[in-house]
Amino acid sequence: MPKHESLRVVSAYGVAHAFVDASCAALVFLASATGRLVPAEAAAAVLAYNLLAFASQPLLGWFVTESRSAHVWARVGASMVAGAFFLSLMSGLMWPAVVLTGLGNAIFHLGGGVVALRAEANKAALPGLFVAPGAAGLALGIWLGTAQSFAWVPAAALVVAILLLGVVTSGTKPTAEPAARSAAEPTAEPSVELPTELPLLVVGTLFAVIVLRSFIGSALEFPWKSDAVLLWALTAAVVAGKAVGGVLADRFGRTLVGVGALVVSIPLLAVGPRWALAGIMGMLLFNMTMPVTLVAMADIMPERPGFAFGLTCLALIFGSLPVLLHLAGAPGMVATVLGVLVSAILLWVGLRGAESGLAGRASAKRVPEKSAARLSAECGEE
Repeated sequence: MPKHESLRVVSAYGVAHAFVDASCAALVFLASATGRLVPAEAAAAVLAYNLLAFASQPLLGWFVTESRSAHVWARVGASMVAGAFFLSLMSGLMWPAVVLTGLGNAIFHLGGGVVALRAEANKAALPGLFVAPGAAGLALGIWLGTAQSFAWVPAAALVVAILLLGVVTSGTKPTAEPAARSAAEPTAEPSVELPTELPLLVVGTLFAVIVLRSFIGSALEFPWKSDAVLLWALTAAVVAGKAVGGVLADRFGRTLVGVGALVVSIPLLAVGPRWALAGIMGMLLFNMTMPVTLVAMADIMPERPGFAFGLTCLALIFGSLPVLLHLAGAPGMVATVLGVLVSAILLWVGLRGAESGLAGRASAKRVPEKSAARLSAECGEE
């Protein structure tokens, strides 16, 4: 797709992402506020929803690889979420609605994520633009659901967004997939395969970075969030960090932006629980690494963007589970500093490994091309 068309399409998916997450949060928190789910059931519903929405993504994502099918997956997932919300209102069947919401959220994320990753290969700006609005939607859904006023608005807006997605994407040309080798091309030389050890090590390292970052982001407590203005300022910082991080990474390099943002965020997050401004700026920098790790993961497995996207979401739920299950409390200043520092070191290692893997893959591809050219020349001389 042309760049302006890619921006338009991914922006539409970003808006839909906000309404999807807002609808999911509003469903559970409205049910809790109105007593349709008692506190224990509400806590179980939050856990079940998160497991379905995030942990199921690698399995589902294995089948989402092409841009064309990804558009369909995204609209189906969003429709499931909207339908689940209105099902819960009209029938009171909360657990079927929670299951439908979780799976719909996962399917939408995978579809939209693949569209964003395929829109501009090896770039982080558009994936960051797609993911960023989710944080705003989550906060909006929690607020509306808890207040019990206009909790239906995100789901209604999502129905409109689904229709608009069909219009926005109707005239787009899917990003070309890697062309298959022609039968007429020389095949005398075997293809060169990269060793699997390096990619697996890099995937594991990036996975660990996301897990650690998710745990820190979930466990940090900011008492000043009781002020509504500061809470929305923090939410805006999270959204801005994810959106801006990808743009800056494409401009100045993933290592400089991703690792640098984490390092600079350390002192700000350490004192963030006491000083609101420091905490807000620290979370902005902290979230700038999200599109960096996402695209680095996707680059390692270019034929499986849905699986790569799903792995990052699985890492997110792994990191947040100790908090969801109340197995870990807020980290102290020393633990925060050490956690973010370790995350920065692992990110540097993972990004260097990813760069080496990409360079190796490029070199490996050039070998058969040169061999084919030599074979053609030899055939021409006979």
